[in-house]
Amino acid sequence: MRKKLLYLLLFSISISYAQPDDLKVGLVLSGGGAKGIAHVGALKVIEESGVRIDYIGGSSMGAVVGALYAAGYSANQIENLFLQSDLNLLIKDQYPRRAMSFTEKEDRERYAITLPFDHFQIKFPSALSRGQDVYNLLVQLLHDVHTVKDFDNLPIPFFCTATDIETGELVVLDEGFLPLAVNASSALPTLFSPVAIGDKLFIDGGVADNYPLAHMQAQKVDFIIGVDVQSGLIQKNELQSAADIMLQISGFESAAQMKEKKAATDLYIHPDVSDYNLLSFEAKDVLVQIGQKEASRHLKDLASIAELQTSKNSNPPKTKSIAQTLKIDRVAMPKLIHFGRNYLNGKLRIKTPTTISYEKFQRGLTNLAATNNFKSFRYQLDTTPSGTVLDLNLEEVPNDVFLKIGVHYDDLFLSSALINLTWKHGLFKNDELSFDMIFGDNVRYQFDYYIDKGLYWSIGLHSRLNQFSNDIQHPLSSLPTLSSGVIMRHWVQENEFLLGTLFREAFRLNIGVAHQRIVQWTNLIESNTNDFLFLDDSDYYSLKGNLSLDTRDHLHYPTQGGHFYGSVQSYLYKKSARFEDLSEPFLVAQADMSITKPLASKLFFTFGALGGFTVKEPQNNSFRFLLGGYGNRFVLNHKSFLGYAPHSLSGNSFVQANFNLDYNFHKKHHVFAKANFARVGEDIYANKEWLPPADYSGFALGYGLDSLFGPLELTWSYSPEVKRRMVYVNVGWWF
Repeated sequence: MRKKLLYLLLFSISISYAQPDDLKVGLVLSGGGAKGIAHVGALKVIEESGVRIDYIGGSSMGAVVGALYAAGYSANQIENLFLQSDLNLLIKDQYPRRAMSFTEKEDRERYAITLPFDHFQIKFPSALSRGQDVYNLLVQLLHDVHTVKDFDNLPIPFFCTATDIETGELVVLDEGFLPLAVNASSALPTLFSPVAIGDKLFIDGGVADNYPLAHMQAQKVDFIIGVDVQSGLIQKNELQSAADIMLQISGFESAAQMKEKKAATDLYIHPDVSDYNLLSFEAKDVLVQIGQKEASRHLKDLASIAELQTSKNSNPPKTKSIAQTLKIDRVAMPKLIHFGRNYLNGKLRIKTPTTISYEKFQRGLTNLAATNNFKSFRYQLDTTPSGTVLDLNLEEVPNDVFLKIGVHYDDLFLSSALINLTWKHGLFKNDELSFDMIFGDNVRYQFDYYIDKGLYWSIGLHSRLNQFSNDIQHPLSSLPTLSSGVIMRHWVQENEFLLGTLFREAFRLNIGVAHQRIVQWTNLIESNTNDFLFLDDSDYYSLKGNLSLDTRDHLHYPTQGGHFYGSVQSYLYKKSARFEDLSEPFLVAQADMSITKPLASKLFFTFGALGGFTVKEPQNNSFRFLLGGYGNRFVLNHKSFLGYAPHSLSGNSFVQANFNLDYNFHKKHHVFAKANFARVGEDIYANKEWLPPADYSGFALGYGLDSLFGPLELTWSYSPEVKRRMVYVNVGWWF
């Protein structure tokens, strides 16, 4: 019966269009999250049938697919765009590590949970993602039509719908900046943050109307094809996410309306995607096939429609190049309360006028978005008589206070629980005050105050206390009075005032002054004082400088990139009640570097080298290099060295090579093999004793899980010199 009605309609149309007039066809694409990928398969069949689409309207994912087609992409090219993109990664806004500043990297690799904490109330984010990566991609893909403000002037006229979050009303978006309109139409509640356009805030158009037929009927089209990927109301056992529940609620009225809308659609194509949900992006290839298969059932009807179009499509969609560069003549920045132009320029790193690659452009945008200082971050490209203007639309995060939590266990600091309070914009613009209180077997703290001045010299004030104890399992050549089994206690407080700036855009240069309060003692009793044997109890004052670079994509399990850290610290003054004052200044210099290369799709190799030396070493041993143990956050000049207990090897100079083979065998699960070799001793560089072969070596096998709380690792190690097997346990980020 359906086909008979269709052919009758086509016959009547053919009579009325026997004159020079032409049959204009409108295409309506429904929303449906990941299920909307089936639209691409349907579009392939419609395009192959020869039907000329004269108007496109869509909601949510239908808006995304429709906008790309309206902008001139072919159905095959849209399919390739979806299949070649990691959609799950794209929607999560997991900013790459390289986009973060050094302080932001430290925050990410220190705290497991971060929550807004204003007025002593914990607040939760409104959505899982801000949709920044999706928006950046839309801007690039739609670059060649960015000057089109009236969507009727696109290669194919287009509209999309969104929902006003304040009133719940359906709003038709048919003018403005196309990527922004599409972004608002597809802002799925709880998954993506609402999108601001002007003074209004929008969410997914599917909330108000997931099949925008009415507005298409109001256009000058004669025949409407609809592709609907809705699956009706969801069964209770299939309501697996907040987004599912939201759409179920909004679907109560929509389900009743769809009967009328289906009847009012001249050709209704309904792919069966009921086995998939809003987030089934991993099934993108199957969803395309489902849409293609269902549309193919209507191929004869589509061919009949194409025959009735007297004016054939002289410029059918075809594969077109994706913009790789853009020209920016000026950046228009909003007036913000806490962040000035220098800060924004320092993150964007765009000097206008310029022609910049999209890769570098998006990297600068990601640098800014990754600060998490902005609740919403959108931008437009506006064409003016003076050139192309990048118009930034930023809304600052309303929260100034954050509560952060972390947990950790290792063989040196033992169990630790961290509670952090971070206060932004407390005294000046761009400043941040952070205080860690660490409880557990060794109570510690860390205080940081930082003023980020972008391209200019930034200011940092740091204070930290570390304390721990360790058994001396092997006699130290530098401490012949201490035998095996002695317990050594360390109490180190460090205070620094630093100035920092970016060097060649990638290196971080810090210079400043430092104070260190170092107390080290043992469980041995001195006969002449009847007190514990102290090795140091002094205040040291120094000048310091360091240069760092970090392009690794992950701190513990990198797949590419490398790092460099070099420092020089000149100690000028010492004050102590127990020991003699410093007879002359001394210096400590050290460097640490690594590089990671992929050997196969899941196999990665990292080579690292580090070394250091002291000049005019003081009589006490506080600044000697101590190697041993397995760790990431060490105090003073203590270094990790597999196969040995902490502080087993000692010298005023050392050189070390590390080799790591990491196999990421399943998602976040890793197995690794490590080896390290070292020379440690007295003045090894001056005596040319730093060359191979090594005096000490260690080998290890281990398993690691990259969890929410950081790496969970169990590592077995062995050293052929001491012929002793050791097991290291690490839980969570190091702090």
